[in-house]
Amino acid sequence: MVRFVRMAALALAVAAIGEGTAFAQAIAGVVRDASGGVMPGVTVEASSPALIEKTRTAVTDGEGQYKIISLSPGTYSVTFTLTGFNTVKREGIEITNDFTAGVNAEMKVGSIEETITVSGQSPLIDTQSVTQKKAMTSELIDALPTGRTWQNLSTLVAAVSVPLSNTDVGGSNNERYQTMTVHGSRPDQMPLVMNGMPYNNMNNTGGGYNTTLVINMGTVQEMTVTTSGLSAEARTSGVLSNTIPKEGGNRFRGYFFGNYTTNALQADNLTQELKDKGLLAIGNAYRFWDVNPTVGGPIVQDRVWFYGGYRYSGTRSYVAGGFQNKNPGASQ
Repeated sequence: MVRFVRMAALALAVAAIGEGTAFAQAIAGVVRDASGGVMPGVTVEASSPALIEKTRTAVTDGEGQYKIISLSPGTYSVTFTLTGFNTVKREGIEITNDFTAGVNAEMKVGSIEETITVSGQSPLIDTQSVTQKKAMTSELIDALPTGRTWQNLSTLVAAVSVPLSNTDVGGSNNERYQTMTVHGSRPDQMPLVMNGMPYNNMNNTGGGYNTTLVINMGTVQEMTVTTSGLSAEARTSGVLSNTIPKEGGNRFRGYFFGNYTTNALQADNLTQELKDKGLLAIGNAYRFWDVNPTVGGPIVQDRVWFYGGYRYSGTRSYVAGGFQNKNPGASQ
């Protein structure tokens, strides 16, 4: 019987907002007037419950362009204001990990009290970069019928592969380490980052695939898997996995994930032909389990938030053709 058991906890206290510059989320665009001319000096304000300071502000430059960087993933409203022009507000802007949303605006001459609110579909394409990536939200992570590890989730992205010996089925490998490749990359070149900060160790070649950190998936807001177009800050090529942890807020909130199975819920392919050849039992699940509660909230309103969690998971599996020795002390 093969057994893997992991206990993991991750606690976060956020006193200020900061993102890795290579993987930051942003909102950018151009502001024009009714004639199509660019408008410098427009105040652009991005607001969201995901921001501990509530809002971020930028001012358009001489080309009418602006960019608000280092945003946390979440839903944003963007407001454009300039004296003598109507106020334009864009709502429902979804920002995901390592994504720059293009939000442009057209402002017309009007009274300062006049506000035009535009509600539409959130930008889905990042026109600011050529990076090929897939973002997985916490809701998607919970819904997918696979092991809740960054390795198992990464292999769901097109072209990403793992060695056949490490293939996971429904969480059968638990937290067993796996290397990944894409487009013929080397298995030892697999950068691992959290909020843009590398967390792999420098054992072996130091290319990024060695780590002793076990990520508590209950505390993960999003995970992005990048397969090409890595930025210059990434020191190696290959599959890049960037994890964004959950952050607290001004309200307490909790989360609980549970998972349990035995071999009673598993089918097998042990045919009579295999039995005739001497295979009396196949490898299957004995018991898989995953208990993952988390909680977060304010320590000081609009100043300090926390989010923490606990995870206890494990797998026990039968090995095909392997049996316990009923008399281990007997002579050979």
